[in-house]
Amino acid sequence: MTVVCTSAVSYLNSSAREAGAAAEFVASRKTAKYVSLAASHLFFPIAVETQGPLNEEARQLLCDLGRRISASCGDDREVNFLFLSASVVVQRLNSVLLHDSFSVEDQPD
Repeated sequence: MTVVCTSAVSYLNSSAREAGAAAEFVASRKTAKYVSLAASHLFFPIAVETQGPLNEEARQLLCDLGRRISASCGDDREVNFLFLSASVVVQRLNSVLLHDSFSVEDQPD
């Protein structure tokens, strides 16, 4: 999973134009990077914006996977659980980014 910081200068223009544009851009770059895997594996890029949506292919994957898990185990909440898991990853990264944005000046002893 790739988390896109939409406030980064490199993604600011695309995320300002349309919600999800930065996630789609990063997902397309991931697909191009791992194009050689297509011969032997299924590859689904998952890109999530820090303040917004997932890329469309990831959303469809999580919905389909959640439906299949629900059909297997009988719990209709599996789709929600997958999206909540993605949300937790984004929240954890946001906390790291916030923590790293604070600077602590050295205090003389």
